[in-house]
Amino acid sequence: MINTGMNFMYFYRLMAVFPTAALATTVLATTLFGDGLRNALDPTLKGR
Repeated sequence: MINTGMNFMYFYRLMAVFPTAALATTVLATTLFGDGLRNALDPTLKGR
C-alpha cells in the first residue's frame, strides 16, 4: 500500500498518508498489547 502511494505522492498525498498512519497505528497497538500481556503474565515482574 505504501509503495503504491509513493508513486502518486506528488499528486495524491493522502494515498500515502492514510496507509502509513494505519500501519503505524497497528504496530503501536501490537507493541502495547504485547507489553501489557507480558506485564500480566510474567511471574518475575510480580514482585517489583
